[in-house]
Amino acid sequence: MKILLLGSGGREHALAWKISQSDKCEKLYIAPGNAGTAEVGENVNIKADDFEGIKMLVLRDRIQMVVVGPEDPLVKGISDYFKNDPELKDIPVIGPSKKGAMLEGSKDFAKGFMQRHGIPTAAYRTFTQATVEEGISFLKTLQPPYVLKADGLCAGKGVLILPTLEEAEQELREMLGGMFGDASSRVVIEEYLDGIECSVFVLTDGKSYKILPEAKDYKRIGEGDTGLNTGGMGSVSPVPFATKEWMQKVEDRIIRPTIEGLQAEGIDYKGFIFFGLINTGAGGKEQGAGEPKVIEYNSLRRRSHGYTRRAESGVRRACSRLRHAGERRIPRGLREGIPHHGRRGRVGEHRLPCRHGHEGRRTGDQRRPRHRRQQLWEGQGRGLGEELCQRQADQVRRQELPPRHRERPLSNSSYQFIIHHS
Repeated sequence: MKILLLGSGGREHALAWKISQSDKCEKLYIAPGNAGTAEVGENVNIKADDFEGIKMLVLRDRIQMVVVGPEDPLVKGISDYFKNDPELKDIPVIGPSKKGAMLEGSKDFAKGFMQRHGIPTAAYRTFTQATVEEGISFLKTLQPPYVLKADGLCAGKGVLILPTLEEAEQELREMLGGMFGDASSRVVIEEYLDGIECSVFVLTDGKSYKILPEAKDYKRIGEGDTGLNTGGMGSVSPVPFATKEWMQKVEDRIIRPTIEGLQAEGIDYKGFIFFGLINTGAGGKEQGAGEPKVIEYNSLRRRSHGYTRRAESGVRRACSRLRHAGERRIPRGLREGIPHHGRRGRVGEHRLPCRHGHEGRRTGDQRRPRHRRQQLWEGQGRGLGEELCQRQADQVRRQELPPRHRERPLSNSSYQFIIHHS
């Protein structure tokens, strides 16, 4: 089967890397792709939202399936474009219809959908430039901090969490005045939910669904989870509080009602649904503690690569081993940030070539006390893990490599945690 993957980010690199390993994949095209995807498929210089260009490529090279990574082509209706074109209608597109993509494309639509189908979420109201004063009045009824969300797509940066009423009023006026362009012509103000976030991923054909591994992502740009939101500063998986009991609540109260709601409203949805959740009122540490609520929906989303990161990265330990590497060369995976395999419930592994040309030497974790390894694994020592990784990375950069290797600097991507769940 010839497959076309649309997109150019790290998410598309992870998808391309995995898709290319399938026995059913005869050839993989990525449009437009990036330097990483070029190693596992053929990059094509066509924008992901250039529907005419994509059509010409699909017909010319007889592509049999299209996988959509970014949000923009979905919100612009690429699935409907294929479905309504006589020459393309038989080619499956992994991604929702234009109306289905509105779950991500419009915060107001998504909140209304949740309200209609009894899906737990924060209380909210939506305002425009014409109703800005009503928005100010609504803010005064809420307790700080204040949550403002641009209605449209802002590449993960359209959410502001503000500590004071004065800042919230000022930012609301600026957002409605065009801070995010058309995306903030409507602004959703919602109740602040206190808790710990978690991302749950589902693959669906619009009728049935498969729940994929959960993840927890970090979006704030500053140290200590502070500052403005970004498209994502990293993610970890599994999530300690996402027990079997808690996940059952998620399925019963959120996932199943969402799928049934899509069917009830006649929305054609085939592809991934990302559920941005928050665990509220956890209180004690008993199994399944806390109540899950929805913060947002997304179609595939930049954090979809999070569920491929299913263990602590072997990169951190491999960096440590490089300090004693002798004449061993730097592994290709470290130089280029290539994803590697890990196993659920166990730390991932790297194999470093040794100086005598043997196949490889396993970098075990026996030297690190188990309680410390478990602390990192369970996500209880996030700061410690980041500190260790940075310290060892600095040592590698500074002096521990032999002279001929120092001439080849290690890229930042070498230290990214890229873990695959198998």
